[in-house]
Amino acid sequence: LSMSTGSAYLRLIRSEAPIFMLTAWQMFLGSIPLVVPGVILAGPLPFHITAAGLSNFVYLAVLSAVAFTLWNLVICHNPLGKVSLFLFLMPVSGAFLSNLILHEPLRPGAIGGLVLVSLAIIMVNSNWRHDEQGD
Repeated sequence: LSMSTGSAYLRLIRSEAPIFMLTAWQMFLGSIPLVVPGVILAGPLPFHITAAGLSNFVYLAVLSAVAFTLWNLVICHNPLGKVSLFLFLMPVSGAFLSNLILHEPLRPGAIGGLVLVSLAIIMVNSNWRHDEQGD
C-alpha cells in the first residue's frame, strides 16, 4: 500500500525535484517506520559494527538507491498500471535465482505459480484486445 501510494504521488510531483532527490526522500521516510520500532525493541545499537558489516551495509544502500532511482524513472515515464505489474517478477526472479545460486528445489506447484504470474504479466502488457463486437 505504501509503495503504490508513493509511486502515484511521485508521478504527481516529479517535475518539482530531481528523481534522485525524490527517491532519497522516499527511502528516508520509508525507513522511519522500520527504525523506530527497532530502536524501541532492540536498543539503539544491538550489534557490533565491523568493517565487513559496514561495507556490506554501504553496498546494499547504494544498490537499493540505484535500483529505486531506476524504478522511479521507469514509473515516471510509463503507464503506472502496466509498469507496476513487473513487481510481480520479483518472486519469479527470486525463485529462479535461489534455485540457480543456492540450489533450492523448484517444486511443481511453485513452477506452476511462476508460469501463471509470467503469463499474466505478458497478457496485460500485450497489445491483444478482446473484440467486444464479436468480429
